[in-house]
Amino acid sequence: MVLGARAPGRVGHCQEAFLFDCARFTQAIKAAYNCFSMSSQPVYRLPPQYVCRVLSAILFGKKRSFRDDARFVLTSTHLPIQILERENIPARGPCVLLMNHYARPGYSPLWSALAIAALLPMESRWLMTSAWTSPNKIFDPFKRFFSGLLFKNVCKVYGFIPMPPMPPDPREVAERANAVRSLIILARQQLPIAIGIAPEGRDFPGARLGCPPAGTGRLLEQLSKSISLLVPMGIYEENCRLVIHFSAPISLQLSRKYDSNEEKDRHLSYQVMHSIARLLPQTLRGEYK
Repeated sequence: MVLGARAPGRVGHCQEAFLFDCARFTQAIKAAYNCFSMSSQPVYRLPPQYVCRVLSAILFGKKRSFRDDARFVLTSTHLPIQILERENIPARGPCVLLMNHYARPGYSPLWSALAIAALLPMESRWLMTSAWTSPNKIFDPFKRFFSGLLFKNVCKVYGFIPMPPMPPDPREVAERANAVRSLIILARQQLPIAIGIAPEGRDFPGARLGCPPAGTGRLLEQLSKSISLLVPMGIYEENCRLVIHFSAPISLQLSRKYDSNEEKDRHLSYQVMHSIARLLPQTLRGEYK
């Protein structure tokens, strides 16, 4: 009777062990699948503590260090970053950083700015869009209004310069001119900082490099008169990592006289975009292959 009573217990234990091993195996398969499916597109989420700190600064009108906040975000999220040609990271300011406007669903250029700012030995100021836009004509005004309130206040917290979103809206000509003027004044102050710019100013299909808006070349020429150190950078994702490729500094070259300011502007823009393109994979170089 005793032996007969214990035998079912041993069978039950074996069944439980078998089921437990199956469950662990299933979990391992799911984890491997999730890792594989996310290998080319990691998930980027801002830490709640960081969001609360920024909102608190907005509420109480305080300033914050973008470099310190960027380092906190990267440390908290354990974002895997691969740095190419690290020796080209500027050792001091002033300097102008020129990056591609890399973006995809789930990845905002904000992460590019955060990753770069965390690597720099100095503070950075960025030219930032003043609002998000939407192709949906019904929701676009609401998206512009609420994102505009947030973004302009974020600019105050970090000392960024808000620029009206692309494509240009004729009603925002004065605001755009003020942003350009503020950027030039900031460069002339010769502060020991980095000024970050994405010349394209907007997303392009497939995260490929696109053509910057008219006037970009002449704007960068104006900045280079005050800050000679121009550092192109290529930002992209590869093998589940965010890749930041720093270039050696460039100088804008004017090889001849130009028939018009527009032609000169296109030539200068091409120089800058070509210097960024060579830091990217062929698939992301767009028309600058």
